[in-house]
Amino acid sequence: MRNHKYKRLEDFLGKIPQHIYDTVLSFEQIEVIINDKLPDSARIYPAWWKSHSHCKSWENGGFEIKEISLKLCYVVFKKVNQKTTPSG
Repeated sequence: MRNHKYKRLEDFLGKIPQHIYDTVLSFEQIEVIINDKLPDSARIYPAWWKSHSHCKSWENGGFEIKEISLKLCYVVFKKVNQKTTPSG
């Protein structure tokens, strides 16, 4: 897998409890999670967060991008409605 480092982000997001719908991560926090620097394009182009193969990492983790701040260097991930069977 070409973007295997983003699998760490997928795993991180996938472990967020179901009752948490929005998750804010700074670019620095994401870099710690993936154990690597984000590419310069992630800090310059909003499209980097929405239209490339690495986007599968948060999609597979059950999230989509809600908000990006290139100026303040953070991303808000929004939990996507998942098809789950209610328990109890």
